Amino acid sequence: MKNSILGGSGNQVSNQYSLAFGKGVIVDDPDDYVAAFFSDEPGAHPGKVGINEPSPTAELEVNGTVKITQILHLEPITEPATGDEGDIYYDADTHKLRVWVEPIHDWVDLH
Repeated sequence: MKNSILGGSGNQVSNQYSLAFGKGVIVDDPDDYVAAFFSDEPGAHPGKVGINEPSPTAELEVNGTVKITQILHLEPITEPATGDEGDIYYDADTHKLRVWVEPIHDWVDLH
């Protein structure tokens, strides 16, 4: 199914440039160029979207480069208790970008 766009229930996608959304989406080959939107169907990934990622572990997971041509807005939040290497947030109290640094297991201000 080359260059396919599918919607509905029980869709199966494979090959280059495929897009599927709905209940029970199945991605045949994770090496294909596939954008798949998953639902809360059993066996799917509830509330998660994967772009070139057949098994997303976050609300949005992109396997590839992300290009933003306008503004990326980070909503200010209070300091999370912990993070993972590479996590970034905007601190509501200090008004600074902060990054999690794994070797020291702490948040560090970006200047």
